Amino acid sequence: HGVNNSGNLSNIIAISAGEGHSMALDGNGNVYCWGDNHYGQLGINTSTTSSTTPVKVVGPEGTGYLSNIVDISAGYWHSIAVASDGTIYTWGKGEEGSLCYGKNADTYIPVRVPIVRDITQGSSFYRNQRAIDDASDNDKIEAEQGTYSETIDFKNTPLELRSTNTNDLYVIEETIIDNLNRPLAYPLELSNGTATVKFVNSEDSDSQLCGFTIMGKYECIHCLDSTPIIRKCIIKDSTSDSYGAIWCEHASPTIRNCVIYSNDTIGIFNQNFSYPIITNCTITDNILEAVYNDHS
Repeated sequence: HGVNNSGNLSNIIAISAGEGHSMALDGNGNVYCWGDNHYGQLGINTSTTSSTTPVKVVGPEGTGYLSNIVDISAGYWHSIAVASDGTIYTWGKGEEGSLCYGKNADTYIPVRVPIVRDITQGSSFYRNQRAIDDASDNDKIEAEQGTYSETIDFKNTPLELRSTNTNDLYVIEETIIDNLNRPLAYPLELSNGTATVKFVNSEDSDSQLCGFTIMGKYECIHCLDSTPIIRKCIIKDSTSDSYGAIWCEHASPTIRNCVIYSNDTIGIFNQNFSYPIITNCTITDNILEAVYNDHS
């Protein structure tokens, strides 16, 4: 199956055509591409050289081959494949977030689109905010490794939003919520402020954020009139020139086992009688103070 003894494709069950490249799927779940490869849309990893004959798409780690695929679609300059378990892979031109993996960069190998699962409800989403909006009280939501280019508002929902392994530093480093390098296709949601993660609706300790790397074009986390729990997170690269990476306004969150570093101003900025409980945290290499209190 796939390429037969004569060198021709066989047992093909689906085809799709993009602007300058084409795709084919065989009955064994293998994917073949040919044509223009200027942006890596053929998925052959080694180069952007075009091909006049079908080439087998490599696996998501750049080794082996993509397998167990049940559907394909060729975009203008990118390619999409859906696996039998519902996993989506994309590759090719990443401009304006077209590959849906949180970056604008092109990729020459299939990249898995990360999934957010509501473990309690058994439902799946591609953005954390969508999962929060659909959640019920006390749900547990788990985000796969990947970059989620969005802002998040807990909206006073008592739930736990966590990575797949909050005890594994590599998983924490690779499960990123980031509005700093947001693709143009993802609008910056400006309601209730500009922070990447917002606890601004009187959330209490039943609202928990666990095991993420949080980056921010403004503040990474904003707590207003709230007492959530933030634990085992890396909080970095905030570009806020006014407030800290974590900005507390009349709020007393519990911040536990976090690393807060490489931010443009203050690590934690406490304002209007905010008294966070900070335990076992490393706050270092921020431009100004680690913690600043302004209760005037």
